[in-house]
Amino acid sequence: MDFVESLFELMPSRSGQNVGISTYVSPEVKEALEKWAAEQDRSLSWLMAKILVDALENQGRLGKQKS
Repeated sequence: MDFVESLFELMPSRSGQNVGISTYVSPEVKEALEKWAAEQDRSLSWLMAKILVDALENQGRLGKQKS
């Protein structure tokens, strides 16, 4: 399974249960994230949600998202 396929399995669905949050990063960080998202043909918002879910799972603060 490649990186993109694994992302699809881990992300929550668009069931209307997601909420928005805001954060501030440097222009350089935003640019790097936008490039990464574009390389994966995903939105910046989707990539940020994926990074957060992965970080929480890795720290044991969130159960694995169902696939």
